[in-house]
Amino acid sequence: IEDVEEEFDPILDPILAKNFSKLDRTLRLYITTNLANPTYPPEICARVSVIDFTVTQRGLEHQLLSLAIANERNERERERVKLARETTKNKRMLKELEDNLLIKLTTIATEVKEKVVIAEETKMKISTAREEYRPVAVRGSIIYFLMSETALVNPMYYISLQQFLGLFHESMIKSNKLAARQKRIQNINDYLTYQTWFYTIRGLYEEDRLMFTLLMALRIDLRRGRIRYDEFQLQKNEHTVKDWFDKQSSLPETFENLNEFHRFLFIRCISPDRTISEARNYIQHSFGIKYLEIPVLNLELLRDESDVKTPLLKGQDILARRFLQQTIQSGRWLLLQNAHLGLDYLEEFHQTLMTMDNCDPTCRVWLTTKTHSEFPIEILHSSIKFTNEPPQGVCAGLKHIYGLMTQDKLEYIESVYWRPLLYTTSFLHSILQKWFDDGLFSMDFKFYDEYMIPKDKRVEDYLDAIDRFPLIDSPQTFGLHVNADITYSANRAKFILAKILQMQPKEATGNLSGDETRDTIVHHLANEMLIKLLLSFIPHEIQEKLRNMGLLNPMAISLRQELHRMDRVLRTSLRQILDSIFDGRVPINWTKYSWESSTLDFWFSELLDRYIQYNNWLNYGRPKCFWITGFFNPNGFLTAIRQEVTRMHHGWSLNTVTIDNMVLRSYKDDIREAPTEGVYVYGLYLEGASWDRKNTRLHESQNKVIYVPMPIIYIYAINPSVVADPKLGIMMMTTNKKLRLDQISFRSKRQDVAPYIYLCPVYKKSIRTDLHFITMLKLESNDIPEHWILRSVALLCDIK
Repeated sequence: IEDVEEEFDPILDPILAKNFSKLDRTLRLYITTNLANPTYPPEICARVSVIDFTVTQRGLEHQLLSLAIANERNERERERVKLARETTKNKRMLKELEDNLLIKLTTIATEVKEKVVIAEETKMKISTAREEYRPVAVRGSIIYFLMSETALVNPMYYISLQQFLGLFHESMIKSNKLAARQKRIQNINDYLTYQTWFYTIRGLYEEDRLMFTLLMALRIDLRRGRIRYDEFQLQKNEHTVKDWFDKQSSLPETFENLNEFHRFLFIRCISPDRTISEARNYIQHSFGIKYLEIPVLNLELLRDESDVKTPLLKGQDILARRFLQQTIQSGRWLLLQNAHLGLDYLEEFHQTLMTMDNCDPTCRVWLTTKTHSEFPIEILHSSIKFTNEPPQGVCAGLKHIYGLMTQDKLEYIESVYWRPLLYTTSFLHSILQKWFDDGLFSMDFKFYDEYMIPKDKRVEDYLDAIDRFPLIDSPQTFGLHVNADITYSANRAKFILAKILQMQPKEATGNLSGDETRDTIVHHLANEMLIKLLLSFIPHEIQEKLRNMGLLNPMAISLRQELHRMDRVLRTSLRQILDSIFDGRVPINWTKYSWESSTLDFWFSELLDRYIQYNNWLNYGRPKCFWITGFFNPNGFLTAIRQEVTRMHHGWSLNTVTIDNMVLRSYKDDIREAPTEGVYVYGLYLEGASWDRKNTRLHESQNKVIYVPMPIIYIYAINPSVVADPKLGIMMMTTNKKLRLDQISFRSKRQDVAPYIYLCPVYKKSIRTDLHFITMLKLESNDIPEHWILRSVALLCDIK
């Protein structure tokens, strides 16, 4: 039975349990799977003998070494194989002689022993010659296992050993042979590295390409000895880092002498937004600039690399069967779209391709599909994969457009305006692919001066001009603030490093250096969290205290709902997900009942802060200020404010009451009293602009300042049909004296009233989607609202 998944068909249960009356003793059942690391339940493992035929890195290294020697020095490899057979034969003969008569042993054994000694000496010479090509085998083994591990990031990235061996053989054949031995080995390694990189990169999504290239550079440099494992262990050097960090000097004395890898580590720690830039510098230093360029999709190359039985995978059973047979017989090309919607047919499709005979060699089969975790692995193993995404950036976009352009299209119109118009249109299209914004069509938008229109007449000249563009676009290219690049780069670095962490091995055993095992580390972390964790809320005590607040009080209802959600986080029986805790990530099961967070430390810190707010509210009464980030349902909290204010005013209807707000000059510690209506909230951060606290209005962002903490925001409810405003009767206490709110920040009473109001969206997280949207708050401004809309100004509850 071939290609089984992790779940067996129930029809096999009687056979595996041996529940039958008659059995032929010669019966043997073999079950195979293409899954790299399958997980079968204990009852299955107890009934079968599990044998792992997965190739190891050391085993693949020996296999590749034999292939390299067979290609480069075939006579040596034949001699080695012949010698191995003769050695085995002589040793067997020697053992037989030892078991025979003493006279035969003395007369014949001496001759056999001499042959064995000569064979061993010859074997040593051959081994020495073989070891010269060991670097080729080592390089190939490293690259293959990295290519296979990409499937941990996306199941569509599966690659077979047979595909890699084909690339390895091609590298031996096509690399430059006119060189000395050591130079020849270097040529093979260079060709193999780039060929496998190119083959893999074109099958990865844009978001994963830099991750793969960086990992390839790191692993190859680790094997070459350029970098060491202990250099990654920042936590082991924590005291040294803190000693330097507390000093007054801006940089270590030896910073200028650091190599590219050490600079990369240093920048990763102190400036996350520059991590990608330093990673590119490190890759360029290790491999060269060509590993940073995005390969242009070449359909002719794909056609030449493929054959009849190798489908081209880019992403109605009856029609598919009919067209497939016609394609095989006539030599045409067949495109099957959305293959992920017909997974049941794909197994039959693969068997048809593998078993067909007398087919036309010019036929090709193309598949398009989306990422699907159950896509047949055997098709992924036997297909050439490539992605066709819109390129990111001006240089990559123009290179993609002009890479597909012919000279005839460039000369389609004889007018002198045609080529500049074609170029500028392509330029604009490249920008819109990455940064589509209405601001691009405003009068204030200008293209960056560095990008000039080439005055050439050939496609090759345009491509040469495009190659001189910077690979990384500056924010000015798109008319954005410099802070936009900081946010984008930091998020991009966080995404790539998370993917790299996902691909790291999670062995449960200790290493040779005697470090703690993974299980021990997770056990310590769990104990530390349990020690800090406070007691869960007692249900009957909660009911009693809520009854004292008033069971029908809107704010009490909101508190009860929040406590119920918090209790689920504290009480739910959750399985300890070792990989997540070991990596410092929040387990998925925990996020299901709680909230999203970038690290486990941030999540647990927020858990304690939320508990403190709920506990103080429940036991000591309504807080003077509310930490709005600490609510599971902030929208429900705002609705409770509307309901509470509506009940305080006779004749008001909830349908006509709306939320209003104003920003104070004070912070949390300045507040001495709670307002009579509405609430004070804190914990919001402004992104995309800065805040003028003195004049209480928006201001342009400061360079390299991404998030600005906001002062206290007074949120209340009003009835637009009623003139009375609750702000006129609210008092607050500052550290100096009592001041009326209208004397602090009451827009209708100030002489320097701001001319515009910007309706600023409020989100739970920096991920701005409708799932995280809370409400709109009013922020005063001297500029028109559209000015801040183009800068994507928003308020965030959590920036971690």
